[in-house]
Amino acid sequence: MWSGALKKLLNNGAVGDRLSKDEAHRLLAAALDDGVEALELGAILALLEARGVTFEQLLGFCRAVRERCFCVRAPRTGMRPVVFSSYTGTRYAPNLVGLLALALPRFGVPV
Repeated sequence: MWSGALKKLLNNGAVGDRLSKDEAHRLLAAALDDGVEALELGAILALLEARGVTFEQLLGFCRAVRERCFCVRAPRTGMRPVVFSSYTGTRYAPNLVGLLALALPRFGVPV
């Protein structure tokens, strides 16, 4: 189904053979909705890594992610939710953010 995107990404020499913003949006939207087979998705991600991602493609990817994210609204009480990000450090040390997120509700802290 995504053979057109694969062919575009495989054509290294042509400048115009990049995914457009709309194509990138459709591709990531389908991937996030389980609409891309694992082998195709792996090939597409490997090609994107090898060729690099353009700014237009990033805009399309961001739009697809934004459509599927939810906003955390602050509760009306005085307590604020805790939001953790875990970017790096998981390769060489255990990632304890999940454990912390499981422990905080026991103390009445929304996570």
